[in-house]
Amino acid sequence: MSGAAVIIEVLDRAGAVSARHRCNELPVSLGRAYDNDVILDDPFVAPLHVRIERRADGAVVARDMGTRNGTHVVPKRRFSLWRDAITRCSEMVLKADTLVRVGHSTFRVRPVQQTVAPERLDTAAHTWEGLRPAALAFVMLTLLALFEAWSEDTTTQDSLSYETNVAMVLGALVVWGGFWALLNRLFAGRARMGRHLLIGATGAVISVAAAVASELVGYALSISELTQFETYINLVLLSAAIYFHVATITPLSMAFARQFAVVFALLTIGLFSLYRYSKDHRFGDSLYMSSLQWPAIRLVTPVSTETFVNGLGELTARASLRRNENGAERE
Repeated sequence: MSGAAVIIEVLDRAGAVSARHRCNELPVSLGRAYDNDVILDDPFVAPLHVRIERRADGAVVARDMGTRNGTHVVPKRRFSLWRDAITRCSEMVLKADTLVRVGHSTFRVRPVQQTVAPERLDTAAHTWEGLRPAALAFVMLTLLALFEAWSEDTTTQDSLSYETNVAMVLGALVVWGGFWALLNRLFAGRARMGRHLLIGATGAVISVAAAVASELVGYALSISELTQFETYINLVLLSAAIYFHVATITPLSMAFARQFAVVFALLTIGLFSLYRYSKDHRFGDSLYMSSLQWPAIRLVTPVSTETFVNGLGELTARASLRRNENGAERE
């Protein structure tokens, strides 16, 4: 680390830089007292905690000033089975990537010639922030709630059911979007409520559309698995929505958002599979399609009555065999 001037970067608990201090000359003192070159507002830091100096050979070192809590080197790998996670030192040579912990604060020292990566391409749609996506989300879910109420209303034509359904759906959207907006506020400093409302509303609309499509396609083509495993499809769609929520909170770490969504999908699908099998000894939601559709959309040739009746004998034989096996197990 050559050159006279250095940059002291103070990191937050997530490892992001919270402050940078340019120091044109060394030595530099760090501590809680007001006469330090870099002041750390940390009650576990001594008034004069550490001094950064340049040795005769040009190396930059940090010296602990005899503090109670000490000065520690934080390794690149925070967790290790073969050594302590953090090493206490009275003097350490500082490189550009050396992390130093004093009290509950972490810093590193870098030369002013430190190279930085080029700016990232900003793909965020900044125009879709605030009121516009929130209004679109409420309109989408209002129409969705009215559609669901209409599809379930066969006799009463009661307007109260429509109003109740709209209120419940919009209330669920506010709770869902508010939860993610709170996380966004805590970890990124901005709530971005409108964006999270739009993501939640879009996920709900796609989920309902996928359910309707699976029922229609499953009935038309006799693919009962599309409705028997509808919950798994919804869990995948929920994981996709969570990916966009997490990516909104951490736009600089899309890999983390993908990993979080994949882990969530595998965990929820695995737990639901175990629950379904332990309860009904099957992985699907149902044994058959539970909804009737228009006969006109049926594309598969229906089974004739003769074929169906002939198949009853084989079904009866299998049922009798299973009954005899269960009786033998009880004895």
